[in-house]
Amino acid sequence: MRGRWVRLRRGLAADAAAATLLALLCALFFWQVLTPDAADRRWFAAGDFTDQFYAFRVHLARELWAGRLPLWNPYALGGSPFLADIQAAVYYPLGLLTVLLAGKGGLPLLAVELEALAHYFLASFFLYLLVRDLARSRLAGLVSGLVYAYGSYLSSYPKLQMAILEGQTWVPLALLAVHRAAGAYEAGHRERSTAWLAAGGLALGLSALAGHAQTTLLAGYTVAAYLLFAFWPTWRRSCRRERPALAARLLLLPLVALGLAA
Repeated sequence: MRGRWVRLRRGLAADAAAATLLALLCALFFWQVLTPDAADRRWFAAGDFTDQFYAFRVHLARELWAGRLPLWNPYALGGSPFLADIQAAVYYPLGLLTVLLAGKGGLPLLAVELEALAHYFLASFFLYLLVRDLARSRLAGLVSGLVYAYGSYLSSYPKLQMAILEGQTWVPLALLAVHRAAGAYEAGHRERSTAWLAAGGLALGLSALAGHAQTTLLAGYTVAAYLLFAFWPTWRRSCRRERPALAARLLLLPLVALGLAA
C-alpha cells in the first residue's frame, strides 16, 4: 500500500511539472500579449474576436453586473435575442469566470485575451494527459500537447474564433475519460467506469456550451466513434444478458453531454 502511494505522489508531481512547463511555454508563445512593455505589446487582430466575441462578453458582463439576465441584444440590427444566440455562450463557465474576475469596473480586452490563452494551455494539458495514458510516455504527451495547441489547426483560424477554440479544447479530455472508462470496466471497476463516462459527458457538454455547433457536432462524432472502439472488445466478450446493461451505461456519456448542453 505504501509503495502505491509513493508511485501516486511521484506521478502527480510529474504531471504538475508537465503542467507548469506547458503553462510557461504558453506564456512564451504569447509573450507579446502578456508583456508590460508598450513597445512590444500586441493585441489579438481586429475582426470577429474584437467585434463579436469580445463585444458579446462585454454585454454579458454589463447585464450580469446590473443584476439582469442577458435576454436581449439591442445593439445588433433592430435588436436580437442574446441568450438564445449560441455564440453568446452565456452559460459557458470559463466565460462567466472571466466576467467575475474582471469585476464591475468593466471588461478589458486583455481579460478576454487571457481567457483565450488559458484555453491554449488547457488544450495542450488535456492532450498531454490523453497521450500520456495511450502511449505510457510523458514525453510523448508533452510533444503531442505542444503540437496540438501551437503547431496545428488551433493556432490558426480558431485563435480569432473563440467559440471554436474553446469548444475544441475539451475534446481530448472527453477522449481521455472514455479511455479511462474502458480500462476501469475491463478491470472490473464498474462504478469507476460509470464516473469516467459521466466525466466524458461533462467535457463534451462544456464543448457545447462554448458556443460553436459545428465544433461540438464533430467532437460528438469523434467521441462516439472512440467510445464504440474502446468498448468493442468488452462488448464482443460479453454475453447477451450483459449487453443491455453495458449499452445503458454507455448512453450515460451522451445523456450527460446533451443534458448539460440543453
